[in-house]
Amino acid sequence: MAAAVGARSRAPARTRSCTARLAAVRQLDTLARERRGKTVLALAGRWLLDRGNVIALWGARRPDRLTPVSEVMGLGLGDEAMRDLDRILAERIKDPVLPEFMAPPPKRAGEAVSSAKKR
Repeated sequence: MAAAVGARSRAPARTRSCTARLAAVRQLDTLARERRGKTVLALAGRWLLDRGNVIALWGARRPDRLTPVSEVMGLGLGDEAMRDLDRILAERIKDPVLPEFMAPPPKRAGEAVSSAKKR
């Protein structure tokens, strides 16, 4: 019962966090379309690459999903656009997603199963 209560108490914070992130995406999408005639995906990809010391991995299940890559490569942001993007993110995103969020949970002792045993 205590775990359920704890989960419920965290839900509003998660909702606020998602709402803030979605508001940032909407604002960035408007900026991308109005100033550059591009998608927010292209804008995000270019912003990421222009920050330096970054490798962007692009995954796609179908060839048409790679179309935005050409938008990223053909997009130039400049200092003013970079400042605007950074400002929007700083104003909207108060709790950034850290790399730990993307990592799989650690395995407990005895959970490791080899692929040979799965068959």
